[in-house]
Amino acid sequence: MKRNVMTAALCITMVVTLSACSNSGKSSSAADSQPAGTSAQDTEKEAKPSEGGRNVTLVLKNLINPFCVTVKEGAEQAGKDNDLNLTILTPVQGDNNEELMQLTEQAVASGECDALIVFPSDSIGIVPAVQKAYDANIPIVILNTAINSRIPYGKVMWHVRTGKSDVPAVKHWQRKWAIKER
Repeated sequence: MKRNVMTAALCITMVVTLSACSNSGKSSSAADSQPAGTSAQDTEKEAKPSEGGRNVTLVLKNLINPFCVTVKEGAEQAGKDNDLNLTILTPVQGDNNEELMQLTEQAVASGECDALIVFPSDSIGIVPAVQKAYDANIPIVILNTAINSRIPYGKVMWHVRTGKSDVPAVKHWQRKWAIKER
């Protein structure tokens, strides 16, 4: 559980750092708007918009999986700690690639997304939406499930996995960004 919260905090910290670097010319709006075509069931505004805060969108494949729920909770806390306008989107029907793709595309098209964290259902279904975010130069963190794409990792897109084999990598980024384990 502690490792899952740490992973969510790491993702948010990466996004904050990366969006500050890659979107320095983009103005940040405090508008509290919901992407078109989504309902209150599948969209949650998790942080109150604040002046100057970055707009981060977290797209989760479902809120049934305990790991996804833990990531959501960790992201909410990291969003508050880092003065972010966090929007969490989940499909009405869990693990639905079409809905995940639509939610991701809507976040990108809104112009209000400074950074994107996506927890895809599989490695293929979300690729077109992630490509649009990449083309819009929006920093992207892919959580857990690597995607099958030709987009190079490292400049605008990163992949963060969790599991026992990834603990050294998480510890490395904790030290690099001085993230303290709670």
